[in-house]
Amino acid sequence: MVVLLQRDYVDLLDGDVLSALMLSQIVYWYRQDKKSKPKLRVKRSEIFWLAKSNIEWEAEIGLSSMQCRRCLEVLRKRML
Repeated sequence: MVVLLQRDYVDLLDGDVLSALMLSQIVYWYRQDKKSKPKLRVKRSEIFWLAKSNIEWEAEIGLSSMQCRRCLEVLRKRML
């Protein structure tokens, strides 16, 4: 599997490469596929959600559970 890191996200997150990597993947999953269909499969109240466990993140982008939690916390704080 190829995982692309958006360099702009590294700058946006003050040099935090791991959080930028996670953000890149989150954006990837929220984009539509080649047939203009959502890649996300979990739908509640007409909204698609990204539902991944730390184990799934580790398999996809190589981050440990602790790194996943830290990155998600960094991203959550940036949204506030």
